[in-house]
Amino acid sequence: MTKGKAADPGLRLVWDYRDCETTVGKIRLAIAPATTPPFEVDAVVAEQDTHLLMDEGSVIREPEKPTWVIANELEGQKTQQPGTVIVQDGRPLRFLAIVHDVARDPTWREQWIAKALGMVFVEAGRCGIVSLGVPPLATQHGRYPMDRFLELLHSALKLSDSSLRRVWLMLPPGLVATTILRRITQEDNAAAH
Repeated sequence: MTKGKAADPGLRLVWDYRDCETTVGKIRLAIAPATTPPFEVDAVVAEQDTHLLMDEGSVIREPEKPTWVIANELEGQKTQQPGTVIVQDGRPLRFLAIVHDVARDPTWREQWIAKALGMVFVEAGRCGIVSLGVPPLATQHGRYPMDRFLELLHSALKLSDSSLRRVWLMLPPGLVATTILRRITQEDNAAAH
């Protein structure tokens, strides 16, 4: 298979995701689709809401119970604090980043995302995690701007002092890894000056 040329000379088609890696602080950041892991991870982050209702493969469908019954059940349920992280056992571990409150519009707040991202790295250190998969939080179930998420991720990576050595930024379908890599590299260059 031959590589094609992109219209923009700054962009190129990527056939090998090893080309989409950079180092931020002491952490190697690989950027690849969520369906194509560049390496095995010890833990993976999932965005979640205060009621723990969201699922990675969530599909909206008719509830099995009347809505008023579900609302009553939720009202009595303990909710999670936005900005926190819940660690679930498994292989890999799951870090549920609480970045949504479905009772608010929008459901996310930037301070929740930043706090949860910081807590992910704290939990990674506590659990001795070396490799981690992180999706762009609040962009799948919300409309948080990707550029802002990349800035938050960049800051969190630079501040991380945990055992973490590799992070996989798990891109949803339709995003171009080289464009994201260029944006993160610009963050590093701006921080250096």
